[in-house]
Amino acid sequence: TEIINIRVHMEVEYMDSISRVAEQQYMMQLKKARNSKNQPEEPTAIIRIIPASVSIAKLLKRLNNSKGLHLFSFLEELDTLTKSNKAGAWSQKTDIYRNAFDNADYGQEYMSENSFSGIFPVYYNMLTCGTPAAVSRFYKDPEDGLISRIIFCQLPSQFGAKMPVFKKLSTFEKNMIQNTCARLNDNLCCTAEQEVVPEHIVDVAYLNKAIDRWNEHQRLESIREVSTARNVFYRRSAVIGFRAGFLAHYLYGEKTDRETKKNVIRFALFVANYVLNSLLDKFGNTLEKSINGKAKEIQVDLFKQLPDQFERNELIAAVKKFQIATPVKMIVFNWKKYNYIKEVGKFKYMKIYDKNK
Repeated sequence: TEIINIRVHMEVEYMDSISRVAEQQYMMQLKKARNSKNQPEEPTAIIRIIPASVSIAKLLKRLNNSKGLHLFSFLEELDTLTKSNKAGAWSQKTDIYRNAFDNADYGQEYMSENSFSGIFPVYYNMLTCGTPAAVSRFYKDPEDGLISRIIFCQLPSQFGAKMPVFKKLSTFEKNMIQNTCARLNDNLCCTAEQEVVPEHIVDVAYLNKAIDRWNEHQRLESIREVSTARNVFYRRSAVIGFRAGFLAHYLYGEKTDRETKKNVIRFALFVANYVLNSLLDKFGNTLEKSINGKAKEIQVDLFKQLPDQFERNELIAAVKKFQIATPVKMIVFNWKKYNYIKEVGKFKYMKIYDKNK
């Protein structure tokens, strides 16, 4: 995957370099013709790899010229973006990042003709690297909606590890990478005069059903665990998982045989679970505390902590032990509603849901 990303990045960067030369030539011509009646025509250059610290006006201009192609930013140190946000409203782009998740419109309008105005759909992706502390400094608010639109990947510890030695790629691996790059980049590195490949209908109903089943499982898990964080985070994790599955479907050549569908679903569910678990590990306690006033032990399944038959006092003790803010009355109501328990006496309950499921 890393090699594929590098190959695609190199091809896009090459096209960008051509467009940047055209922009530089225009600026030189504009400078020479400053007092002339015949002004040079500004090129509508497509430049897709942009710095993460780009101004909002420049970003909107790039989006306007991109013809629906996605722009990319790569930042080696997330703290650079944190510091740039302190420069003022012109550099704070968290609203843009949120809109990019659904390619929603974003724009600005000024009265001055010297300022760039316009409203455009946001086709923008960003990859950043940073330490856990740097991530916490930038993603400070668990309720602003940005963190659930980001895929957080934690690198394993390399403490004491030897320097890596990479093996040579086999012919099969080289061909696979080349074919994947070609399919990812198909009709994407176009010039300003070309249009993006037209849309077409893709039937992925099988993938949608798989994600629906995953959604229902997570919904019931959030009720059983009494986890507000899981209930919030699983929804966008499902969207991200579906999109990952759709990409896999596309890279498999949009095949519909049984084995391909199985692989696509497996990858989609892997991504959905990975995203959800990452959000719970990193932001679960913070979100619980923000919404409920106190944090809970996110990984604790309250339902499993209770015996097959339990009394209300045992439930109250468990809720207090694991710092769960949801009222006991509401927990009992939800568990009875979704057939987790049945009442067998006054303030006495029996589990009727498969506790190992």
